[in-house]
Formats: sequence, C-alpha cells, structure tokens
Amino acid sequence: MKDRLFNRQFLFTTSNRFDLPWECIKIANFNLYHHPNIELTQLQTPKVELYLLGFLLDYEVPSLSNLQILEHLSQFSIFTDFCNALNRYSGQFVVIYKSETDFIIVTDACAHYEVYYDTTFSTFGTQPKLLEKVVVAEEHTNPEAIEFFSKPPFLVKKVFVGNTTHRSNILHLLPNHFIDINKKSIARFFPAIPRIEISVDEAATKAISMLKGYIKAASLRTKLAMGVTAGYDSRILFLMSLETECEYFIFKHRNMSNDHYDIVTPQKLTAIHGKAFEVIPDAIEKDTTPDYDLLQSIDFPRGQFKSEKLFENHFYINGFVSEIARNYYGYTKNITAADLSYLNGYPNNPYVEKICADWLNKNAKSINDLGYNFLDLFYWEEKMGNWGAKAKTEAALDRVIYSPFCSRDLLITLLATNRKYRDSHLNVLYNRIIKILSPKASKIPINPCLMQRIIRLMKILRVFNLYRTLGLKFHWLNI
Repeated sequence: MKDRLFNRQFLFTTSNRFDLPWECIKIANFNLYHHPNIELTQLQTPKVELYLLGFLLDYEVPSLSNLQILEHLSQFSIFTDFCNALNRYSGQFVVIYKSETDFIIVTDACAHYEVYYDTTFSTFGTQPKLLEKVVVAEEHTNPEAIEFFSKPPFLVKKVFVGNTTHRSNILHLLPNHFIDINKKSIARFFPAIPRIEISVDEAATKAISMLKGYIKAASLRTKLAMGVTAGYDSRILFLMSLETECEYFIFKHRNMSNDHYDIVTPQKLTAIHGKAFEVIPDAIEKDTTPDYDLLQSIDFPRGQFKSEKLFENHFYINGFVSEIARNYYGYTKNITAADLSYLNGYPNNPYVEKICADWLNKNAKSINDLGYNFLDLFYWEEKMGNWGAKAKTEAALDRVIYSPFCSRDLLITLLATNRKYRDSHLNVLYNRIIKILSPKASKIPINPCLMQRIIRLMKILRVFNLYRTLGLKFHWLNI
C-alpha cells in the first residue's frame, strides 16, 4: 500500500508548522491536516458544520452514505441532541461538530478512531508522535510515572493506561467522553440516564436487527472478510452475515494443529451453512524485519504477524467490543483500585493504582446509581479505549478492521439485560440469538477446549465466582 506512513491519521491544530504533505481544511482558527487515504466527509449548513473522519453505518437504512447520515445529523444544532442521534450508528470515526455555541470533538462508541490532545487544547490527533510535530512534548516529573513508562510491564504491553501517555502534556480521549474545544475541557456524556432493564428476547430481537443491518451497510460500502473462530463473538457475526456476501477465514498460527478447535469448529459451522472457509497460514509468526512505517507512525508499536494473504480493499469484520456486554471482569464485589490495576494487567503498580482509584472515585457510584455495573464501564473505557483502540490504529496501516458491535445503542441494548444472562462463558443472551438465527449452529459447542469446559462446569456448580474472587484478591488469577 502506498502512503502507509501515518495511514488514515489526522492532525487538528492551530499551528501552521506541520511538515507532512497532507491536504488541509480550515475550520475556525484550526487546521485539519489529513492523510490522503483518510475517509473525510464534510457538511456545512446555516446551523452546524460537521466533519466526519472515518465512516458511519445505519442499520435501518443500510444504503445511506456518510453524507446522507450527516445530512440527517445536521438538523441537531444542540449538541446533546446530536450526541443522542449519533448513538444509533456503528462505525469507526471522529466527528468535529461546530455550531454557534459549541465546538466539539466526539468519537465512535469505543474511541477506536483514536484522539490524543495536548493540555492547552490547541492540538488534537491520532498519535502522540503526530502531535509532537507541532507541540513541544514534556517529560513526566512524577517519579511513579517515570518508573512506569520506562520499564516493564509497560514496555512489554505497550498500552497506555487511563487517559495518560508517556508525555505529561499529551492525553488520550477515552470512550463516553468528548472534547469541548471552547471550554478547553473533557466531559463525560454517557451514561446520563437510568438504565431500563429488558428481557433476553427483547434484547436478542433488537440486536439481531441492528447487527444484520450494520453488516449489510458495510457490505454496500466495500467487500467483507471475516475471521471465524470457535468463540461467541465471531459465531454471532457469522450468522448475522449469512445474507450478505462475505469471505470467511481463520489465520492459522504456527502453534495451531490442524485439529485445533479454532479451526475445526468454524469449518463445521461454515459447512452446515454452505459457506466457503479458508485456513490461512502465517507467513511469519513474529515479524523480525523492522517495519519503518509502523515504527514511525505508532507510539510504542507492537510486532505484527504477517499473513500469507491479505484481503485488499475489504473491511475485516471482527468481534471486538462484544466483551463489554459479556461480564469480562466477572462478578466480584467490593472492587478496589488495586483490583482494577490487577485486572488491567498491572499488579502492585502504584502509578496504575492511582489512575484506577481516580476512575473509581469519579465514576463508580454515579454509574451504579444509573443502573449500570461499573466493571462493565471500566472494561468499555479502559480495555476497549486503550488496548482495543491501539490494535485498530496499528492495523490501519494495512487494512480497515470494522467491529459491528461498536454502536452505543447496541451496547445499551445488550447491557440492558440482567448480568446473569450475559455471562462470558454461559451466555443466555448470545445462546438465544444463535438459536433464533440458526438452531443447527446452536448445537455446535462454543470454545470446546478443556479449559473452557472446566470453567463452565465450575460455573454450573457455582464455585467459579469464589475461585475468581480469591484469585483476584490474592493475585494468582490468570487474567
């Protein structure tokens, strides 16, 4: 691919000193510099100006283009109304919204189109190193921050925590928040109203309609390719896509035998639905050749495997985001900042514990008071907003990975069911969706490996929660 350097990235700044040969749009006193491969749609009306970076998909009218969706959204000159209207769409995007009173940057439901910002609110962009082309980066002076960013486990994981980065004056916008440029502040906008519980059947019916619609809308934009495994998420998406044209595959890593459950199970699943399925070996399990574009485009890039085949000009469909509504962090009560730090992969880390304590103090009570479980929201904002978003940014150098579950209205629907019905291993809601879509698919076991069987048995015997709680509190749980 040509122009891989900072592929699909942007910089929005008051500075005129940007040195890359990108096109520029003037918005008020800001310059929007954007990579040639970025999908940019803009609309100006007497009441609002809208600038969309990325794409939006409508499930009810899949044929709508980005511009047609912006035309619908342009009727909302009050930002809270605009935000509520935006919730119905899926996609990977950043929207710059400007009206007579507001000047705001808002992202997709999981902030997978990343936005970093400097603390003067004069520069915004997709990576800290891109901001550093016009912003003088400042090193941390806090000893705990210096320690954290200079040693493992951060240098192994290479994923930021909270809204922090390795630069003290460059921060990261997390899901469920927007940037108010006029006020030079960050504001949480979700959740704002009480959660209303619904039945499994109601949630299943609506989720099917939404996911089928999003995948259909994506198929009308470009070709689709979907990795199918033995897990819940890809099975749901596979069944949702049966009415659209899509190529199905699995990447076979070198540690996978031909009878690995992530190969055999999707082979059975696709066969009974009359769909072709391709097993694609890795060309290189761990790429040892330095990738100049990756090194230059991403802060703390991680190694990426290389496949023998890439689906060019496709959306790669994956099940990211679904875990938000699958109780990924379990049912443990009396969660502490140390527990959250451990769940996040940083046990006994003072810097991360302080970030988690700050999140708990600011958010836990208000989230629970609105009827949500704060562990679900922590996973949404921390895991999807950092680890998930980074994976999308890294992949953007070569491909577009689209997660149909990345829709706030869809997540609200799934989270509206009782937590006991959306367990990560015994998921009543997902089992219901699968059975509605394909009774024969419901007879094929989910993740039929020994470990998963043991976990499911422990849950049936009602001892797994105790095991997980003890493992979390005493730090021997394998996260």
